[in-house]
Amino acid sequence: MLKITEELRAELKEPLGRIVSIEEVIKTKKKVVAIGDIVVLSLLEKGVKPHVAVFDFKNLRKEISETEKQKLLLHFPNFEKTANPPGTLNEKIFPVAKKLLKNGGALFIDGEEDLVALAFLRHLEEGFVLVYGIFGKGVVAVEGGRKTREKANSIIKRMISSPSR
Repeated sequence: MLKITEELRAELKEPLGRIVSIEEVIKTKKKVVAIGDIVVLSLLEKGVKPHVAVFDFKNLRKEISETEKQKLLLHFPNFEKTANPPGTLNEKIFPVAKKLLKNGGALFIDGEEDLVALAFLRHLEEGFVLVYGIFGKGVVAVEGGRKTREKANSIIKRMISSPSR
């Protein structure tokens, strides 16, 4: 289990990519990796099913509505499931992220999905865009490629390794 440091927490408050609209994401014609229930639901609302969806049935730590849960389950009935406590990145997610990037699908996080984006960014190739929301700022789009993978690996290396419970 990797834990975030206070220094990294401050650094990650800044967007890892460009702040964009959902419409801009759709126009890219790239494979979309959507992190977070509201981002996934926003794409589905526009008629776009992300290549990969990551959700936890929460928005700002509050349960999403039953209707929203049903919409996610309708589009992603066969999802992977992994635990990821707040402020951590479960290393078991790395192979799951790699597999989902290759085959598409969804990942349900029991816990908090924020840092899970790093597991996907670590493997994000050209032709992919990862999107996540920042409260009060909008949607952040991170283009796949070598620089993105290097940045994700740099952040992951600075996290603190702690024994899994």
